[in-house]
This record gives sequence, C-alpha cells and structure tokens, in this order.
Amino acid sequence: MFNLINQIFGTGNGEYYNISYLHYKDNGDCVLDDFIAQSSLGVGQYDSKWTIQAEWYFAASDGTSKRENSSGFELRDLGENTYLYYPNIRNMVANSPISFRVSSANSDGGIIEIREGSTTGTLLGSCAVPNTGSWTNYQTLNCELSNSVGDKNIYLVFKGTGTELMRLDYFKVEGGDPPVQEPYSGSNRTIPGSIEAEHYDLGGESIAYHDDDTKEGDATQRPLDNVDIINNSEASNGYVVGHSQSGEWLEYTVDVTSGNYNISLFYFCGETAGDLVVSLGREIISTFSGMQNKGWDKRDSLCVENILLTSSGKKILKLEFVNGAGFDIDAIKFVKQTVDVSSVNLSNCPNSGLSVGDTQQLTANVSPADADDPSVNWSSSDITVATVDESGLITAISDGAATITVTTNDGGLSDQCEVEISKAVISVNGVAIDDCPSILFHAGETFQFTATVFPDDADDKSVSWSSSNTSVATVDSSGFLTIVSMGNSIIKVTTNDGGYSAQCIVLVDGSEVIGAILTNRQSGVIKVYPNPTSIKLHFDLPESTSEKHIKIFNTRGQLLISENTFETHFEIDVEKFKAEELLIAHIVFDQNSVYKKVLLER
Repeated sequence: MFNLINQIFGTGNGEYYNISYLHYKDNGDCVLDDFIAQSSLGVGQYDSKWTIQAEWYFAASDGTSKRENSSGFELRDLGENTYLYYPNIRNMVANSPISFRVSSANSDGGIIEIREGSTTGTLLGSCAVPNTGSWTNYQTLNCELSNSVGDKNIYLVFKGTGTELMRLDYFKVEGGDPPVQEPYSGSNRTIPGSIEAEHYDLGGESIAYHDDDTKEGDATQRPLDNVDIINNSEASNGYVVGHSQSGEWLEYTVDVTSGNYNISLFYFCGETAGDLVVSLGREIISTFSGMQNKGWDKRDSLCVENILLTSSGKKILKLEFVNGAGFDIDAIKFVKQTVDVSSVNLSNCPNSGLSVGDTQQLTANVSPADADDPSVNWSSSDITVATVDESGLITAISDGAATITVTTNDGGLSDQCEVEISKAVISVNGVAIDDCPSILFHAGETFQFTATVFPDDADDKSVSWSSSNTSVATVDSSGFLTIVSMGNSIIKVTTNDGGYSAQCIVLVDGSEVIGAILTNRQSGVIKVYPNPTSIKLHFDLPESTSEKHIKIFNTRGQLLISENTFETHFEIDVEKFKAEELLIAHIVFDQNSVYKKVLLER
C-alpha cells in the first residue's frame, strides 16, 4: 500500500529530499509525499504541531488499506484490535487535546484507544467514534489525553464489533515548543562550590537527564520528572538521587573558574556498586570508583585530587552512572586548590630622576601568574616628595628622595623603587638688550650693556656677548663696551640655554651727517622695514599735504639715494648697496626730521 524511497534526485536547483513516502493512487499513478520529503524530520518522526495524515503511519496491522478520498488519502479496514503506529511525536504538551477526522457506516461505530509505547502500553485516552451516516460523511471528534510533557511513541488501537469500524483521514495533537535546558531555580551552579544531586537542570528526559524507568522513591521533589529522588535525613539537603542504573545521567549548567581542584563525591551505598563518570563540557575529568557498601543510611565520600580545569565560563557538568551503578548521590563538591603568591617585583622603576610634576607608572609583577590573590598595596616613604596611587602611578611633588614600596596582600611580600625628584627645569625662551643707545660714540668712550633673559625664573640665565667688528668696538663677557675707532659694529648677546639672541648697532663718529642721528625725533610715526634687509626697504609715512624727502647715507656720510614723494608708502631698492653693513635713512616731512638705522644682510 505504500513504499519508502530515498529521493536522491534533485529538483533542478540543487535541492534534495529526505526519505519519504510513495503513494499509489487508485489509477495506479505514483505520488511522492512532498510534505514529508521536504520536512526537517522525515519518515517516522512527527512534529506535534502538524496535522498528521493517517497514511504517514510507520507501522500498521496487516490488512489495513489506503485509498484516495476528496482530501488525498484515507485508511480503511480498521477493524477490531487493528492498530496504527506513529513513533516520535515531538514536544507534546501535558494532557494534550487530540482530534480525529473520521467517518463510520458501522452500526455501532467504534473506539480509538491512544496508547504509549505499544498496543498494550499506557492508555493515554480514548475517543468514541459514532456512526456518521456513511463512509464519506467525515466528522471531527475532539478528545482529551492524560499524558506527560515530551516526545511520545503513539499507538492508535481500534476497538469495536466488525471488520471495518471506521475510516481515518488525519489526526492532530496539541504540541508545545521544544523544551530548553535551563539551570534549576534559574541560577547556574558554581565551580568552585557544592552541587546537590537533585538540583539537575530543567528540560526533562533526554535533555537535562536520562532515567531508564518510571519514577521511584518517596520524595515529592520535582514530581513531573522520572528521576528517582529519595528522602534521606542523612543527606546534606535532605534528598539523594537513587535507584541508579547504567546509562542514566544528570546534567547541571555551571559557571566554572579555572584552576586545580579536589573533587569530592558524597554518596550512600548498600550493595555492590558501579562507577560515576564526571564530564565537563563533553570532556571526562574524573571517574569515581570503589564505592563502599556501608548501608543506605551511612553517608560516605570519595575524593580525586589535582584535577585541572583549564578554562573558565559557562559549561555543562554531566554525571553518568556506569558499570551497574547501584548507589545514591547526595552531592558533588569542587574545592579549588590554593595558589599562594611566591614573589613580587617592580618594573619601570625610573633609571634617572624625575622632575617635579612628572609621573611614572610602575608595574607589580606577581608570581605565579595564577595566584589566587594577586592584589597588592602601594606606599611612599615621603608623600611630600612623591605620591603613589592604587595602580602604582608615581607623581613627583617636590625636590628630594622617596622609596616606593609594593606589598602583596597574600604573604606580605614586597619590592621597592628608589626615586629622586628634582625641580623642574625652566628653559629660556628669549632675550632682549635693555638699552640699545642711539647716541654716536667717539673713540675711547665706554658703555655698560645689560640684557634681560626670559622668563624671569629661567634656570640658566647666563649669556655671552660679541662684537661684529672688534676694530671699531669690543665688548667683554659682562657686556662692557669699549669704543676703539671710527665705524660701526653690531653688538650681540646670546643665551647659553637655547641660543636666543638680540643685537644693537653701535655707530662711532665719522661725519656730520652721522652726527645728525642725535636729532632723531618723531620716530614713532615712521615705519622702515624689513630691518635688516637685503633687497627692498619699505617706508610707511604719515599723511601729509607737503612733499616728503627721503635720503639714504652710508656710515661714512656719503649720500647714496635721494627721493621725494607725496605717497604714504614708498619702496627703495637697496640690493646694490650690499657692500655696506649699515645705512642711515633720513626722512624729512612737515618740518620733522627722522633718522633710522638699517642693517644690510649680505
């Protein structure tokens, strides 16, 4: 009546089907059941949210037939004690409603028994099917089941009088979302720590635990699970998980801290016992063997030592009974071995001194790296000189010396760093000659230059003095000027810190024209720039209705240029006078006479 095939050919776009059903229509045509072929489950597995077609059975009584009907196919010849088998109906909710689409022309109709596991298994419910008037007059009948949560292997067993009691089109059960493994009481167990056996995860059979038989024991804890939880007044929490058999297991969601552990199993045993395999994150970490038969009321323990848990985080702890089992579990305890600090040393201790205001980050290297308590404290021998914060950051406060000490909280081990603090260096950023004389000197005269170094609190305010023409004028290290002969010289002061400089032009009497510089008046209203210059000399002149007269002399009093202008801005090309070191500009306007000294660059 039906065949199973493995659909190994594609649809032309690379799709492949699961194993599925082939149905033969009344005219002999062969039809593939696309729904099953393209489902994620395939033959022999059903989602409780589906409408389960009668022809999807996995096994059936001999003589059951399949025929076409208006909706597809129906099953016929369902007589007294015939059955249909539908294994692995997934995620059924507790006390699930069930409905059947059936028809019956049998005078007394019939009864559908819904059983779990076999044709004589646990009766989950029954549904009476009346005579619907004809074999084509289908009705939907709603019934209730008495079942637990989870996956079920369902047998439909047909009862009544007659060789054909009814015809079945499909049936439905109410399903829920797949159960999810979650920690008991909503919180992960912790390692290190003690874990009660009865606090295995939520999720049910084959998800959070596996138990081979029905619930045994006398405990009311977790009554919907088949795990055998037993009252035991000698147990740490009043309960044990007992009646253990090979292949049964429990799982716990745990938060793990890595390290070396001693693991203790607390148990009760009154017979020859098997072993318990302990796994963490799918890796076996220990096996407990040799449980002693001291009686079911005597609590005993086994311990395995130096078990290394290499990584921290959320994991699944699994306890699996093997080799016959036959003991009760009270709890399993993980004790992390203590790792003491063995040494501490400082790095980044400054090799050279610090200046006031500087900071320096020290690092405390605690050994071993996996010490349980690597915390440290910091201190300074003199906080008026240097402070240190909780992270090891030194701040230089004032001149002096201080000892920075780091001390471990575990063991009181320490290391030190000696720091020298000096006043912060204040650098020079400029210099000026206080009084650059505009007077005309004569041979044999002297003058004391002074210089101001900036800033006023600079550490090194020393300067050096020089003369560009010692045949005209000399200057000593204190800035004392001595005039030697006629001409001009540039007196320069230079800071030893930073090389900043300032200069002053000294003129020694050589002509009446040069002497006229003594009459320099109204200089503030004239701008001559750049100074020094090498090509152009610019004049910014005041507004005036009269003509302005500009004359350029060398230091020997020789007239080089003479120009007249009414403009307020005027330029003169002085490049051809580069042989001169110094020019004197004489500007006359509105009965004013102004002299300017101009230094030429070569």
